[in-house]
Amino acid sequence: MNREPLRLARELIGKVLRMGRSETPRPPRRTAFRWWVEALESRLTPTTLPLGFAETTIATGLTGATAMEFSPDGRLFVLEQDGNVELVRGNGTTWTALHLNVDAVGERGLLGIAFDPAYATNHYVYLYYTNPNPGAAPWATGEHNQLSRFTVNDTNPQQPVFTNEAPILDWNNLSAATNHNGGAIHFGPDGMLYAGAGDNVQTFAQGGQTYSVSQTLNNLLGKQLRINVSAFNSGVATRDDVTVGHLIPGDNPFVGTASGINQLIYTLGLRNPYTFAVQPGTGKIFINDVGEVTWEEINQDFAGANYGWSGGATDGFGQKPPGPGGYHDPLLAYNHSGGPAGGGIAIVGGAFYNPATTQFPSSYVGKYFYADLGGNWIRVFDPSNPGTASNPDTSTSFATGLMGSPVDLEVDSLGRLLYLTHSGVVAAISFQAPKISSQPASVTVSQGQTATFDVVATGPTLSYQWQHLVGSNWLNVGGNSPSLTIGNVVASNAGDYRVVVSNPFDQVISSSAALTVNAPSVPTLVPGLKAEFFDFTTGLRGFPNLNGRSPDVTRTDAVLGFPLSRGPWSGLDARFATTFAARYTGFLKVDTPGRYTFVLNANDGARLSLDGILLINNGLNGMLRRPRAVNLSPGLHTIQVDYVQNRGPAGLILSWSGPGIPRQLVPASNLFHNTEVAQAAIASRAFGQTLARTRAMPPRSVGFAQQARLRGPALHALAFRGLHLGAARR
Repeated sequence: MNREPLRLARELIGKVLRMGRSETPRPPRRTAFRWWVEALESRLTPTTLPLGFAETTIATGLTGATAMEFSPDGRLFVLEQDGNVELVRGNGTTWTALHLNVDAVGERGLLGIAFDPAYATNHYVYLYYTNPNPGAAPWATGEHNQLSRFTVNDTNPQQPVFTNEAPILDWNNLSAATNHNGGAIHFGPDGMLYAGAGDNVQTFAQGGQTYSVSQTLNNLLGKQLRINVSAFNSGVATRDDVTVGHLIPGDNPFVGTASGINQLIYTLGLRNPYTFAVQPGTGKIFINDVGEVTWEEINQDFAGANYGWSGGATDGFGQKPPGPGGYHDPLLAYNHSGGPAGGGIAIVGGAFYNPATTQFPSSYVGKYFYADLGGNWIRVFDPSNPGTASNPDTSTSFATGLMGSPVDLEVDSLGRLLYLTHSGVVAAISFQAPKISSQPASVTVSQGQTATFDVVATGPTLSYQWQHLVGSNWLNVGGNSPSLTIGNVVASNAGDYRVVVSNPFDQVISSSAALTVNAPSVPTLVPGLKAEFFDFTTGLRGFPNLNGRSPDVTRTDAVLGFPLSRGPWSGLDARFATTFAARYTGFLKVDTPGRYTFVLNANDGARLSLDGILLINNGLNGMLRRPRAVNLSPGLHTIQVDYVQNRGPAGLILSWSGPGIPRQLVPASNLFHNTEVAQAAIASRAFGQTLARTRAMPPRSVGFAQQARLRGPALHALAFRGLHLGAARR
């Protein structure tokens, strides 16, 4: 790998960094910042992430990006340093919602964005930018940073337009130095707008010493402000209003200590608070303060706090300030060289991981992510384990080798961590280990029915292993599928089920779901067999396919005893004198176990099936007698007789003999049918439990070389199915 471009980029970073950190104002150099960033962003290796995480590019092609923010309705907006507000659509394309006239030299430009908490009703959005023109206040007579409110025209949400600029606040005049502008703005849980501004490398004298203006209450620079914009929106406050209770909240910590507009100051002692973040739920604010010689800091926001920056080497722990307020050490500081982070240049971006939908492992919830502009990395910090003077950096690595120099971090509604690079890349980091979004639900079925459990999981290359709790052990069942189907359910299938979803990164176990198995339903029986007759106008040379065909006549026949006759059988009209088919379905009641012989006489042809097993097939022959023996258990067995009459006389007789029964017509006392088709669950049970084995018997012309031996419980049932043997032509 050719690492020469990376080495040159790092050398250039060092040079520009030393220029940017100098306390001597430097002349504007519009292209310097971008040149070294773009040189660094030559992509040599993919981002390195913890096992189970992956990176996705959301958008590219933005120019000089500085910040990003989600609107309350979930749209992502990105700021470009030159003054553009860009909507990033779901397909990665962008739309320019606003272009502002800004000074974008060095670190100036369009830097901060925040949406009003009541955006759904007022459509207000706020921007922090460098105005090259004088403001409206005596402290802003030249170029300065400014806070303005805009109204978003959302007639087309995919083409929003920021309109009606209303300036709210002007910061102090800027010096010739173009760095240390800060720029982040966010609403706190108290409804106030918090805004961070850098010290612009400006100083003041006190007691014969020179300090950064971050240590004086006579200047808004190097501070975090707390602003009541709702008073401005209601018309109570005006631009740069110095009245306490208007723009200035009455409970700001320096009300009465500072004067005029400076009573907006909430904290001080900051060098360049380029980004900060508000934790959902708790409202804690962490400020990322870009350091000078040695340290980059994360500070927790407290009313009236002073974080110690006064110029020179006053970053890091133990830098008690000369100015007002209560001193607070940073929560964490990392070194520009060495340390756990391996060095860094400028802390940028900050995001608490407390999304409405948690996608990362639970160990990340409540943690704080932050990035480094030159280090091209993201680290994660546990606020419950802050740094100390002896151990300043308690963070751990999360991502290295990002797709460019990061400037901002956000957590989206899906629980992904998004980062923005200055070169205009928006990328999302997501956890790829399995995650269950829909748990299996409990199921109640009757014996013989089918039970199905389903799980919905996300993640790449998923595999599934279902398990059944038997005693105290989870036993593997089923195949590799998000669904588990148990057919022919029996009592022993009852109990708890779960699924282990896994991929190469991790595994997750679903919650358990119960299978409750009820006793089988018993169909309501009616004496006699259900008889269905079908009229055909053309000759039949085989058993026709009756599936989907409605019968022409449906009735109940007590027995199958129709001697050979040239006229219609009793109760049938002339259509059924010739060329018709019939289907008999129902149940055969067996009182005594043993061996039974069935004889089926038919002209032209008939078939007999018991419990779904074809026993006799006469084909198309004249009153051919075909016996068949079978062992039967007590109870009900499904029976089906298919009959076809092609031409000439018609006849159908079903007789039997068995234990204590001489050969006779199968009597009406042993034939029944259900008023509806027997339940599929019971049908499955008949297939699975009643057929034991077959035994050889002389087949004569029957197409079987074996005889069926049927056993079963007191009830055997089967959903009847038409057998497609095709319709023959004359």
